[in-house]
Amino acid sequence: MTRLITTKTGFTGGELAPEIHGRTDLDVYAQGARSLRNVIVRPTGGVSRRPGFGHLAALPGPGRLIPVASRSGTAVVALCALSAHVFVAGVRAATLATPWSEERLRQITWTPFDDGVLITHPEHAPRHLRPLAGVWTLSDLAFDEQEGRRLQPHARFAETVTLAASGTSGSVTLTASDALFTPAHQGVRFRLHSGEVEVVNPQSPTTAQAIVRKALGTGTTTGAWTEAAFSPARGWPRSAALHQGRLVFGGSRDLPGRLWFSRTGRPLAFDTGSGLDDESIVFDLATARAQTVRHLFAGRSLMVFTAAGEWIVTGTPLTPSTVQVQQQTHAGSLAERSVPPIEVEGAVLFVGPQGTALREFLFVDTEQAYRATDLAVLSRHLFEGPLDQAFDSARRLLLIARDDGSLASVTLERTLGVAAWSLLNTEGSVRSVAVADGRVHVLVERDGRFGLEWLTDGLDLDAAVVVDSAVPAATFTGLDHLEGRDVAVLADGEPRAGIVAGGTLTLDRPASRVVAGLRFRHVVEPMPGVPDGGATALGRRFRVSRVTFQILDSRRLTVDVGGGPRVLALDDGAAGRTGEVGVNVLGWRSGSTAPPWRIEDDTALPFTLLSVTTYSKVNQ
Repeated sequence: MTRLITTKTGFTGGELAPEIHGRTDLDVYAQGARSLRNVIVRPTGGVSRRPGFGHLAALPGPGRLIPVASRSGTAVVALCALSAHVFVAGVRAATLATPWSEERLRQITWTPFDDGVLITHPEHAPRHLRPLAGVWTLSDLAFDEQEGRRLQPHARFAETVTLAASGTSGSVTLTASDALFTPAHQGVRFRLHSGEVEVVNPQSPTTAQAIVRKALGTGTTTGAWTEAAFSPARGWPRSAALHQGRLVFGGSRDLPGRLWFSRTGRPLAFDTGSGLDDESIVFDLATARAQTVRHLFAGRSLMVFTAAGEWIVTGTPLTPSTVQVQQQTHAGSLAERSVPPIEVEGAVLFVGPQGTALREFLFVDTEQAYRATDLAVLSRHLFEGPLDQAFDSARRLLLIARDDGSLASVTLERTLGVAAWSLLNTEGSVRSVAVADGRVHVLVERDGRFGLEWLTDGLDLDAAVVVDSAVPAATFTGLDHLEGRDVAVLADGEPRAGIVAGGTLTLDRPASRVVAGLRFRHVVEPMPGVPDGGATALGRRFRVSRVTFQILDSRRLTVDVGGGPRVLALDDGAAGRTGEVGVNVLGWRSGSTAPPWRIEDDTALPFTLLSVTTYSKVNQ
């Protein structure tokens, strides 16, 4: 019989996928866990019960959350079907009409632009969201104009078709040699004979009435004509970014692999001119595989994420003569939904094409090349159906909204080699996540009702409301969103009974401070068996005689070491207890499928576990 004393010093391996449970040879096994639910892995190794979600406001339906940073402050915008709801410091500041349906919100992208954000979608004109003189506005993007020409991107869509105009000024008739015009060409600009016209009445596939905006040199038939690259007839840009003073558009419905760069310092001027250094640039990503641009990301180089691979665009400075484009990796990005790439410590994290890989696009000095390493390889079961992602730099936490309503969390600290996964769930479904002004915001659905909430330290309940009363009271209002729910209550810091009816909470006795919300259950379960220098008690009987838990600022510890949950007594007080808490264990176990202990509790009190020491015997 072998006596073992083993200490699990941390959980920086995160929750490991079931197929890893037999890989006792991996270093990550000792630092991993079988289950980490509603806890956050600290970069230093411990795990803490996650903060609760504080309730901010009701929303009309599902949507996407977008952070907006402007000179006047930071906001988070909830884009719902045909409406935008702007929140500043947790307060609704504006509600605006929008063109995006619930289905089309799946494919929107956005980028910081001119004191707000530029929102793009391949079926809608780009919209600019920003505060103007304290008033939030959503407007169409207005390209610069010069001498009657609108300086927007142009392209040739019908190479074999010729075009003629009936005159050189005023109202003219455009005649095409083959089918060209559709009703969607209403308002579209065409260029021919060094001039520009605007279609005002598409009459047939081969004729259209137009107004001359810049005089034509002649009206004769020509094959050297172009039309606006973005329009209802040809689609709109799929993505955008600001890079080296240029606004860059990536891909469109009809030109999915093309990139357009504005003039330097003039983000709304896309006139290519004669190729001078500050003039616009346009080119296609040309490879054997069709390239559909999904996202642009402006870093040291412009990163282009397509459905078939990852590219960088370089040039210092970026000019028509110095621009270079190279494909770096061939992973590809998710197409069915737009999940924004996130920068973390110089690496850009993006979702792979099947939605099962979280790739880290990073330049490796030793190889002088980019890699696209999969960060989800050891915890694949937690990276399923990604809908949205955001990075909380204060907690070093990447949060990924999944289509089952839960949040996958990844603690990332490259200097310590930490990429630790856990799963956060709530009574309901998280549909979108964003970080604005250092706060994690989530769009949550609960029983068909939608709301905006934010992760709040010191809260241990979800959909939570904190109400203070100068004089102790037994009734508190403003809890309509909790109507009909099983509500947990902390009154003056202690769990109490309470009932919500008509949006009013009634306590069994008065209190000065009340926190009311929904319970969530945290679970911490180590890998199966008893570790012994990297091996487990496979096929052997073992006995755990004592387990000692090192805790930090914890007010409650409920543990099962065999025989059912046991609540271990901790010191009273708001600060909680720090130190060791031990429990003796009786009985033998077989094999390695069962963990030596399990922590599980839904009580709304703080809990942090730093390490666990297990005293055991293994039958040889």
